[in-house]
Amino acid sequence: MAVLDSALNSAVKAKKLSANPRVHVELPRVKKVKPLVWTRPRVQRWLAKGEIPGPVMVWTPKQTGAFLDFIEGERLYALYHVTAFRGLRRAEVTGLPWTELDLDEALLTVLETAPDDEYEDPDDPKSEAGSRTMSLDPGSVDILLDWQDRQDQERAAAGTAWIDSGMVFTQPGGSELRPAWASQRFDELVKKYNAIRRGHADGKTVEYLARRHRISEDAVHVALEEPLPPIGSTT
Repeated sequence: MAVLDSALNSAVKAKKLSANPRVHVELPRVKKVKPLVWTRPRVQRWLAKGEIPGPVMVWTPKQTGAFLDFIEGERLYALYHVTAFRGLRRAEVTGLPWTELDLDEALLTVLETAPDDEYEDPDDPKSEAGSRTMSLDPGSVDILLDWQDRQDQERAAAGTAWIDSGMVFTQPGGSELRPAWASQRFDELVKKYNAIRRGHADGKTVEYLARRHRISEDAVHVALEEPLPPIGSTT
């Protein structure tokens, strides 16, 4: 809106317009939706009736932990771990360069974001609050060190075909990740989690489900212990 006002005001100064028409436009008020937590009673209602109590729902720490335990074998497990522990937006985590990650000092700095399909002008974070430096817990540092080793192995395997994007989280060939891909993959993993629960309810064994979904039996047991209702926007 500021860009539009600037352009219209310039047109007024150049006498191409007699007045800025935007001045008389009243924009509709956007009501902020407060996220609701998936408490146990809400989850039970969802399981029984399929009811979702609000347009934006979030997981509890226990539910988030169950998801992370379930995807422990995922190639980009570290991406979802850091997102959950540090509250990063998808564009921030996919656009994180190695230059802004100091594992020796356990510091992560958000300065820029990868292009996000949700935004018309994908640039730096929208406010000063978006640019920030945060500390990393020891567990996150260890996970990121493991990921760094894996990326080094992928770089060596790719040889001259490696694309040096400089990003922390990349495709196997080194190219950048799209923010939308991170969301799509997340949705796929949650669907797999709940498909395992449905399969077990239909009489499928843990061994069968592990083979069917190409995961460990431990991951199957995780899925059977804690339901994962939908999160994010449900509209």
